Formats: sequence, C-alpha cells, structure tokens
Amino acid sequence: MNTSAMPPYRTQVRELHSRPDISASEVIDRDHQMPAGGGDLKSYVCPSCHGPLLSNETGWHCLEEQVQFHRVNGIPDFILPARRVALENFLAGYQRVRRAEGWGSSEPARHRALPYPDHAENHVRLWEIRSQTFESFLAHFIRQPSGLSRQVLDIGAGNCWFAARLADLGYHVAALDLNLDARDGLGALRMNTPRQRAAISPVRADFHALPFPDGAFDFAVFNASLHYSADPYGAIEETMRVLRPEGVLYIMDSPLYRDHNSGDKMIAERRYRFQKQFEVDVRDEFTGSFLTTGMLETLEKKYCLEKIVPDYGLRWASRPVFARILGKREPASFGIIALSRSFKR
Repeated sequence: MNTSAMPPYRTQVRELHSRPDISASEVIDRDHQMPAGGGDLKSYVCPSCHGPLLSNETGWHCLEEQVQFHRVNGIPDFILPARRVALENFLAGYQRVRRAEGWGSSEPARHRALPYPDHAENHVRLWEIRSQTFESFLAHFIRQPSGLSRQVLDIGAGNCWFAARLADLGYHVAALDLNLDARDGLGALRMNTPRQRAAISPVRADFHALPFPDGAFDFAVFNASLHYSADPYGAIEETMRVLRPEGVLYIMDSPLYRDHNSGDKMIAERRYRFQKQFEVDVRDEFTGSFLTTGMLETLEKKYCLEKIVPDYGLRWASRPVFARILGKREPASFGIIALSRSFKR
C-alpha cells in the first residue's frame, strides 16, 4: 500500500485525533451508567411490530406486543425476548475470540486513530485494508446528496470508530451493536472526543429487528459486519426498510466468493479454529455467513447495485493466483457494495 501520499482526510484525522485531551484513567473512572454518546434518538419503534412505544422512567413499552425495553449501562436495549438467549450466546463466544485475538484498546489516542494503523498494536495489516476501504467509501459517500436530517445508521458499529469519522463530517449516527464492551464495543464510545460523542447515539439491537421507523435514515452501513448475520438477505431487507426512498446502503469488508463452496469451506475452517484454539462452543449463529456473486445478482434484480473495489496493492490482488497454484480454496474478496432502490449513484 502506498503510504507516501496520504489522502487529505487521513491528514485531517491525524491532526484532529492526536491531541491527548482525554486520558485512559478518565475513561476507566467514569460512571458506567452514563450514556456513552449523544443520548436517545427522537423516535424509536417496536422492533417486532414497528408500532409506537410508550416512554417511561425505566425505558419503553410496546402495548401491542406487551414488551418492555430498558437501558443497559445507559444504552437503549431493544433486543426482543425471543432472540435474547441466542444473541447472548453468540456475544459470549464472540467476545472470547476477540479478546484472545487482541482486539480493542483502553488507550484513547490509539482508539481515535482508527482505522489508520499508525498506532495499532495488533492486526496492522488488517487495519491497512480497513483504512483503504474507508478512503474508497469516503470518496463515494461525500458525492451523495443527503436529506436535511443527515442521519446515518451504522449497523455492527463495534467500538464506533466508523461512526466517529462520520460525526466529524457533520452527520448524526445511530451506532447499533450487541457488544457493550468498554474496549471493543459501544462502551468504547467514551474514548472519542466530546464533539463526536454528541453526534452519536448508541443502540443495542438485532440486525434483523431494528427499532427505527420506516425511512428514518439517509444512509446505512454494514462496516465489516454483515457476515455476522446468518441471514444476510433478511438483514439487508430490514435495513432497506429504515432507509428513505433515495437512501443508500453500503456493505463494506464482508467476504465475497464466486463459488459458494469456497464460502462453506471458510465457515468450516472458522468453526474448527474456534473450537480448537479458543474452545468456543460453535453454533450456527456464531459461524456467520458470506456473500457470493450469485447473491449479488439476486440483489441486483431488486435494487440498483454498484461495486466499489479499493486498491489494496499487488500482494492482495495476487492472492487468487497463488491459491490456484497451491491448490487452496478461493480466497475471499473484499470491497464495497452500494445498494439503492431507484437509481444508480
């Protein structure tokens, strides 16, 4: 990757986030019940029936479904009772693997430098890929007209580094995830700047049951997260519901294969690795999913689809060739897919 000529946005990010105006001790000592971001959104709906919710002192109540939703560590939690056990089981295994692999940080300066790998302790090569994807996304995103609300839904927001970048651009972001961890989940939002936190609303919810009304967002993004859904089609359809008619859904850095069998082999490899290396009880909902070119063709029959392929360098582009020579399975490709309803961008 050519790092000698940094894009203007990267230079701006380094200047903005290198200031040590918040320390790790300040983050650790804060009240864990304090909301991590900019507070609640103006409007939530029941994630099951999409009907209105009654707000009360303890949270929200759906009269139609007779379900109560509360806050956890100050963050609205809209997980439906029928899905809670499965999602909590997934989260327990996910967190165990992530901690063992060295993800997350309690250092605000390192956290706020993401996705750029300058200060990364671990996974430097992966962050190089993520930063290149982000630059390619940004070049496309800044050309898109947004509604007056400038609302973005970040699905699978993780530690909110991506939400923070959009906040820098003047957008309000609903950062949605299951993980509330202070190093690697929504709780890490406390390490961002006050201005960023004011523009980000953390929400705990299921990819397949979003607590937002129809047409609430100008843009939605799955940033390296769609493959955590066992049903990518279902997650995409639910996300399109909450986009306005002219809205755009970006799918970034989820594995894509030409051959479905290659994806199945990848899932089998992950299952074996998680069981042997991390002693994780691997279940179907944990192993996740992948995309195929056939799936994209199906999506293209319903939506306008645009592919954006970042330049990851010659080494990355040569992976399929070496895989064929060595008789290995097809390696996944990564990049950006932009979906919209009525017109190409």
